[in-house]
Amino acid sequence: MEKSPKQILVTGYGPFGKHKINASWEAVQLLPHFWTEEDADLASLTLKQVPVSYQYVLENFDLKNLEVNPDFIINVGVFGKGIG
Repeated sequence: MEKSPKQILVTGYGPFGKHKINASWEAVQLLPHFWTEEDADLASLTLKQVPVSYQYVLENFDLKNLEVNPDFIINVGVFGKGIG
């Protein structure tokens, strides 16, 4: 019996305030370039840009209402005061 691949939803945030480009979304968009055929046999990727809004996430990330049915959700963000 062949196992079906897992579904991974990876999100990055969109522009906000004076920032016309959000580094989190830029990084997420690069992920498919590193996803090998072997990786694809194990899991398929769905990428989604989300607005920088707690309210949007609260209203739109109910697992029953997503466009896909992911096994995993990875939310990528950037914190401007980070060190390193």
